Amino acid sequence: MNSPPLTGQTTVPGDKSIAHRALMMQCLCAPNVSRTIHNLPPNADVLATLDCLKQLGIQSSEASNHSITLTTPNIWPLPPTAQPILLDAKNSGTTMRLLSGLLSGLNQHVCLQGDASLSQRPMQRILTPLSSMGASIQSTQHQNQQTAVAPLTLIPRETSHPHTLLKPLDYTLPIASAQVKSSILLAGLFADGTTQVTEHVPTRDHTERMLNAMGVPVTTKPLNNADGTGQTISITGPIQPLSSGTNFNSFPFHIPGDISSAIFLLALAAIIPNSQLKLTHIGLNPGRTGALEILKQWGADITITNTQTHHGEPVGDIALKYTPLSGDITLNHAHIPALVDELPILAIIAAFTPGTFTVSGAEELRHKECDRLSAIETLLSTVNIPITMTPDGFTIKGKHPSITSITTSPKTAPLQTFHDHRIGLCWHVLNHILQPNTQWPLDHPECINVSFPNFPDVLSQLTSSS
Repeated sequence: MNSPPLTGQTTVPGDKSIAHRALMMQCLCAPNVSRTIHNLPPNADVLATLDCLKQLGIQSSEASNHSITLTTPNIWPLPPTAQPILLDAKNSGTTMRLLSGLLSGLNQHVCLQGDASLSQRPMQRILTPLSSMGASIQSTQHQNQQTAVAPLTLIPRETSHPHTLLKPLDYTLPIASAQVKSSILLAGLFADGTTQVTEHVPTRDHTERMLNAMGVPVTTKPLNNADGTGQTISITGPIQPLSSGTNFNSFPFHIPGDISSAIFLLALAAIIPNSQLKLTHIGLNPGRTGALEILKQWGADITITNTQTHHGEPVGDIALKYTPLSGDITLNHAHIPALVDELPILAIIAAFTPGTFTVSGAEELRHKECDRLSAIETLLSTVNIPITMTPDGFTIKGKHPSITSITTSPKTAPLQTFHDHRIGLCWHVLNHILQPNTQWPLDHPECINVSFPNFPDVLSQLTSSS
């Protein structure tokens, strides 16, 4: 392998999941309250949420170094309008699903739309619980699946108290989904009583941590189930609008680096000999570090230092020094929520690691920005890496003999990204491993702007001294 190693220190864009929520929390503020958010990632998904807030009248002023100050309008929440306010979530499922819950609670008259990809993603999973809480949402029916998809139009309820309040809900998630959980909890802020969400497989808890940091109590209790992993999250409404007083002392808010972006650099450092990489101020939420644990199981030399807690979120610096990886790993449905965004890049690492990598219970990947299971198959098959697919996962036998022929296979036709930023970034990783001196063409190179727009520049800086 003649790929240049990654050496040096850098950071990555702010955490996308945390950034969405940090922006949306402005909707909980009293009129004229301002907040400053630092290290807001300049990617397409987060900017979609920011644009939606601007359409709702929330003012923003940008400062240097990706800092932004938000101010709630003089009248908030907005009184119902005759026509729905059009909000464009673009490609962001987090924007659409979380705002649906939050704005249902705030009784806003809006229409949430998205791009072609987002308009195919399932929305019945939020409409069912939100409708049970008293929200009125009109949706489009998917012609093949006969299930709700965007656009979603939120119809305001009667304005006389108490009809504006939603009903509390006790809901068990049929699938593990942080977006669905968060949508219900945000709606529950405006319900007359306690809303509970039970999940048998824990999902990322950024919403719960952020609300607690803002002075809005959220409680989590473990379930007495067989494996002891389930939990019930509770929130009691209605809350009062947050002022600039004591309940608001957790801000300004500094967003940590996105570990789901960091993993693409860590993957290269783990594969390429002589790499020695340090990433600073990275979010280390336990629900997001599954990929780090997999790397450690393969034998990666990973050190975490400078650990702190910011606004309820653990952060720290991650250092990885190259050492040969090996080992068999088997993942099932219990592991997937902590790895749902990282499985494509883990598949690439597995291809260059002696051992067998087996994934099952990952059918949720078929409902992301694209069918990611199918995309992983295309990704690896295009460069002659054998992969055996199943309906809910795949198996990869690393260091297969055919891999030796990959580097002699030039890429001239544009490679398929499926308009998916994770797949686009995977191609950049494979390109650097297999043909570092040749720029492989991608059919939609701009797709990486969704999460890590400056990845090629960062990679170039880390390999420039090699």
